[in-house]
Amino acid sequence: MNIIEWPTTSSGNCDSSYEEILVKFDAFIVACARKVVHENSKNLSPDVLYRMKEEVAQNTRIKLWLALQKRQIEYIKAYICRIVYHEYISIVRQNSPFVQMLTNENWENLQESVMVTLSEIMHDPAYVFEQDIAVNECMAEVVDAVLLLYPCQRRAMICTLEEKIDDPNRLKEAFRARGIDIDTLS
Repeated sequence: MNIIEWPTTSSGNCDSSYEEILVKFDAFIVACARKVVHENSKNLSPDVLYRMKEEVAQNTRIKLWLALQKRQIEYIKAYICRIVYHEYISIVRQNSPFVQMLTNENWENLQESVMVTLSEIMHDPAYVFEQDIAVNECMAEVVDAVLLLYPCQRRAMICTLEEKIDDPNRLKEAFRARGIDIDTLS
């Protein structure tokens, strides 16, 4: 029998065969989601892969349930595989950043103007937070070292740091934490 009919008892409650079918479908959905996610997202961390697989499986369950409310589905396994694949594509599209190509007035690529790479955009938030803490700690060490210099050397080093550093505001904040306003020194 290719068309799935959901068996019920005379009281309207689902019997054990209905529950068995649901368990089998759920196992198939999870296996299909795992296969699609792992085959197409090999560069992601295991935690991200797990969350993506769970999201794909849940979205598939919802779409399958809604579809079964409207009509009977012939070849249900193929239908589930298609839902899983399209849900995976939808999640990837929703989470991928839009990167605009930088060009000059002649519509030529400006590769040297790209400031952020795609890998920097897609980092795990925990990793980004850890990196931010590490930068703050390094900045504090630099400020402590600069404060040990003679005033003339200190002013020259601060000017050099302001020109070379990616985020001058972070440098200013680090000096302000030590009670020094570098805007008045420059």
